[in-house]
Amino acid sequence: MKSDQELEQALRRALRPQAPPRDLAAPVLARLRARPVAKRPYFAWLALAACVLLAAGVIVRYTRQQVQQREARASAARIISALNLASADLSRIQQRIRTAPVPRIGQ
Repeated sequence: MKSDQELEQALRRALRPQAPPRDLAAPVLARLRARPVAKRPYFAWLALAACVLLAAGVIVRYTRQQVQQREARASAARIISALNLASADLSRIQQRIRTAPVPRIGQ
């Protein structure tokens, strides 16, 4: 079994920098020149359009939510007002019933 120092030395030897072959640059450059340059500026425009649509959707949703909340508060206020009126009417009717003379049957 190798010691830590031996293992480290073996790794250093295996991973030491090496000079590339002299003829490496020519084939790499030739392949790069042969490849067509991909020009896709429409992707940027598509991304921008998607962002604009997303922002517009968020704004529309937020606006609709605000309108719905405002309508809900107005409806709740109308319901409370109607319940208060009904409660007042019922209180008056109950008071009249309590104070009304009871007719006697058989007289």
